[in-house]
Amino acid sequence: MRKFLTKTILTLVLLTILYIPTYCVMFMLMDAIKEPPPESIRTTEIKFNEIDEYKDIDILFVGSSHSSRSFDPRIFSQHNMKTFNIGTSSQTCMQSWFIIDRYIDSLNPKCVIIDLYPDLMNTYGEESAIDFITSDFDHDLAVWEWTKLKMAVCTKNTNVINKLIYRAFRRYILHHQNPRQTFTGNEITICQDKYIRSGFVEKSMEYYDLKPDYRIDTTCRCNAMQLMFLNKTVKLLKMRGINYLLVEAPVPSVLYKSYDNHDQYSAKISEYGTFIDYNTRLTLNDSLDFCDSHHMNQNGVVKYDSLLINDLYEMDYIKRK
Repeated sequence: MRKFLTKTILTLVLLTILYIPTYCVMFMLMDAIKEPPPESIRTTEIKFNEIDEYKDIDILFVGSSHSSRSFDPRIFSQHNMKTFNIGTSSQTCMQSWFIIDRYIDSLNPKCVIIDLYPDLMNTYGEESAIDFITSDFDHDLAVWEWTKLKMAVCTKNTNVINKLIYRAFRRYILHHQNPRQTFTGNEITICQDKYIRSGFVEKSMEYYDLKPDYRIDTTCRCNAMQLMFLNKTVKLLKMRGINYLLVEAPVPSVLYKSYDNHDQYSAKISEYGTFIDYNTRLTLNDSLDFCDSHHMNQNGVVKYDSLLINDLYEMDYIKRK
């Protein structure tokens, strides 16, 4: 029995020793042969490298690209509202919790708007976790590395964990970092996107061509992990006495109509606070107000933000200045 345990332990140790360099070499080879990633994914870096400039804001926007591409600070500033948008590509409630927990005290918002895109409520946040793992941040490096580790573990995905190991190897052993993108004005153009200071990503003006969409009916599901992190976020905001609103951004009707149980989904989300589905509050034109199958163009953004501002005033979430 002792020999068996000894052999088992030695085998596990050997596998562990070989595992890390094997995957690091594999990812290095992949980096060498594949096309460089689009520069647009670096907007996550830009966003969190400027976040420390913001204190005591009026509104904090949270969520996926439906947040980062929907809430334009220039529109809110017309109402003397100071905002910051921490939305990132495919961000789920899990990533939102870690970010809010990290920045809620320094940003000190009067109100938090949490966008909940149904398609992401039944995932484990793998895509968003990789987005954060592959991003380099200029401040609080130890805190960010710990946060990335927790995100990776929560996904329970070996590919995400492997990517985390490789990025640590790349940063601390090879001393490789992403090229820095800085800007001194209020915006920077990256590929087809325009990053606007305080977290908004504006798409170049395009129109949804309404080509046949073969999307089959989709059942909206919320897995236990995402609901757990949503609940943690809500509890934190309530504890600090911060107003919050759960929203669902408008999407083209062909997508919205594909959800076969959206009423049940809305009822479930409403258990965590006031929830507004803006697909039922705002009528947009599929071809004129959207740039793709699930994002608004600037025409839609202006209409959406204007209605949201009016709702925030009417609900007394924000005081008129």
